[in-house]
Amino acid sequence: LIRDVFVLIIFSLVLSLLFNPAIDFLQKLKFSRLGATFLVYFFIIVLLGLIIYWVLPSFINEIQELSRPFPIYFGKVAPFLSGLGFDIFQSIDTFVAAIQKWLVGALSNIASSLASLLGSLISAISVFTLAFFFSLEKQTVDKFIRLVTPKKHEEYILQLLNKSQVKISGWIVIRAAGMFMNGFLTFLSCHLCGINYPVLLGFIAGILDIIPFVGPIAAGFLLALLALIDSWQKALLIVIIYTIIQQLESNIIIPLLTRKF
Repeated sequence: LIRDVFVLIIFSLVLSLLFNPAIDFLQKLKFSRLGATFLVYFFIIVLLGLIIYWVLPSFINEIQELSRPFPIYFGKVAPFLSGLGFDIFQSIDTFVAAIQKWLVGALSNIASSLASLLGSLISAISVFTLAFFFSLEKQTVDKFIRLVTPKKHEEYILQLLNKSQVKISGWIVIRAAGMFMNGFLTFLSCHLCGINYPVLLGFIAGILDIIPFVGPIAAGFLLALLALIDSWQKALLIVIIYTIIQQLESNIIIPLLTRKF
């Protein structure tokens, strides 16, 4: 009976732990705990809102634009991909059926996962609100750890908790920065090269960047595929540029951020 409530509380605790390093940093700058907590959570909400406000309209518009001439695009690239052994490109009906089947499965999995994790929008708001109040009380988790841990192991477990909190928060900052950089540079490259749907492609490249190895390859394939509609020169150029972006991120940006955070 208490399982759903317990899941919400644990998820809220984890969320508050991820935000705590930023709150602690603001406290060092002489902000009160309440003020620092409010600023961090307000910044997160505003950031999400601005991303949705700026990106979503262009994202939807480009998807609509892409869907209109899709049969023409398909006719150009299908023979080449079908010759490489991709059976779903044999006809547009086969391709659409395969995509529909994949989307139904993906959406049902995503929906069931979100439903089991958050339950509803009310649950999501509850999680965020609980996390806010957990962040207000800095010692909440410490008190809980002391309550359930044998006395002789308390300090060791608390040290592990604090170390893990800093490392996980830093990792999330690093990955978020990497995804943003990848998405923005991809968008800029597509825009400068005259490739259609730069916002959509930048968004997809940024999201797929979270998946090691496979994500960038999938994003590069999609970039090349849409650029190939215009010309093979554009496809080759965007693949070269995207490879450079990946090398910059992997060998310069991420190592620098890792040392910083």
